[in-house]
Amino acid sequence: DYVKDHVTVENFFAVLLGNKSAVTGGSGKVVDSGPNDHIFVFYSDHGGPGVL
Repeated sequence: DYVKDHVTVENFFAVLLGNKSAVTGGSGKVVDSGPNDHIFVFYSDHGGPGVL
């Protein structure tokens, strides 16, 4: 849904918070959750400059 240049800190938070209007690029899909939902995020990378 979000690859390359569309993987940004801003998009990451917008997707988690369900803020469709803040998303730039990608599919536009965001999390649709409520106060009783729990979200687990597992992020793995080799690291590097500018990596989320």
